[in-house]
Amino acid sequence: QNHYPYFLIQSWPLQPATQELNENGLVIDIYKDARKTADLFSSIKSNNYLPYLMGALWAKEHHLNDAILLNPDNRVADATIANVFIVKDGS
Repeated sequence: QNHYPYFLIQSWPLQPATQELNENGLVIDIYKDARKTADLFSSIKSNNYLPYLMGALWAKEHHLNDAILLNPDNRVADATIANVFIVKDGS
């Protein structure tokens, strides 16, 4: 009927283990069967969730913690469940 947003926010205390660093790191790989588009809406992670879902299922099948999605130029675009930050030459 209208385009006004509605929000439901829930919160609860985190367990102490969630505040510890992962000493083992992550096991990840590149999911090559889908590409993240580079357009006006590509910054919205929920706009087209299918590549993320398929990549996450693929990662689970291959006993990985996460999968990297590439853009059409074969550059790192995103991960299925995590954010990606690239540090090059210390910055």
